[in-house]
Amino acid sequence: MTKADCPNVLVINPLKYTLAHYESELIETINRSAYNTVETAETVPGDGIAGPYERIAVAARAIWERIRMGRTIRGKTVIVIWPMFGYFEPATLIGLSRHNNVYIVIHDPSPLRRTYGQSVAARKLFKKTTERWNIKVIYHTVKAQRVGTRDNGVSGIVIPHPIRSERPLMGVPRENVASRPKVRVLGQYKRTRSLEALTTIADRTGDTYQLEIYGRGWPDVPGWKVANEFVPEQEFVRLVESSDCVVIPYDLFFQSNVAVRCLEAGVPVVAPVHEHITQLYGEDWPGTVRDPSDWYDALSRALAVDLSMLRSHRLGVTQQIRSAWDEGLATGGSTTTFG
Repeated sequence: MTKADCPNVLVINPLKYTLAHYESELIETINRSAYNTVETAETVPGDGIAGPYERIAVAARAIWERIRMGRTIRGKTVIVIWPMFGYFEPATLIGLSRHNNVYIVIHDPSPLRRTYGQSVAARKLFKKTTERWNIKVIYHTVKAQRVGTRDNGVSGIVIPHPIRSERPLMGVPRENVASRPKVRVLGQYKRTRSLEALTTIADRTGDTYQLEIYGRGWPDVPGWKVANEFVPEQEFVRLVESSDCVVIPYDLFFQSNVAVRCLEAGVPVVAPVHEHITQLYGEDWPGTVRDPSDWYDALSRALAVDLSMLRSHRLGVTQQIRSAWDEGLATGGSTTTFG
């Protein structure tokens, strides 16, 4: 299939600021695949909403925008990268689905906190509407697909998390690990973060590594310097690129955007056994933790990785991900696996 034979792609991002980087990852991934052009819809931002009245006003504007798009847009592949209305999302996309191929990306099929549109009635409507109007669901891992199928009844398709491959680093690319490596945890605290893993690392580190945590909601962790605050995008980029290694101490997750960002920057990670880490870093990645007592040793192994080899590995992974998006959007209903 040539680019000329493919429909144009329209990306709808309801979280303009929160998912700005994910949007750029998706656009680059699709732009470098078989699809002809990728456009981004101008839509009302759904992040940063303060209070119920603003939520109602934003929801009303978003629904009107989708009605308008349903009347004017034809023959495109439409990808909604976040379900702004939870499991009511497909009901707002019926007009678009009449003349376009519509996909919804489900990042978290089982959120830790109860959110709008997660009721039993919403789940039933989600299943009925996606089936009736042929609206397709994208999960990024098989684990997410299994949980989604269990909770909302829609198996959807699996296409890996998109990734950017060619992005100029803000600083000078590091070819060697610092004499006292900077080891960081990035992202807000959730109850699925393993404090025990971080304590295990700190207990054996001494002064060998600089241990730092950046993100909102983190409690004090012995042996770690904790910056309990929101991290703006540019600061997040700087922290990733200046890290010698990033620890991902998750007990439960479907995919890790932090791991994607680290691979984009050529930074090693330490993380538990998980299909998404395997997709990104490989089956035999030295930073994979296979036992609760292995966190410190996995960190030592990850810091010994040749960074130039890691960046070469990244190129192969990005090409595989592009191919997976090509296949997933082309088949439009079969499961696309990656590995």
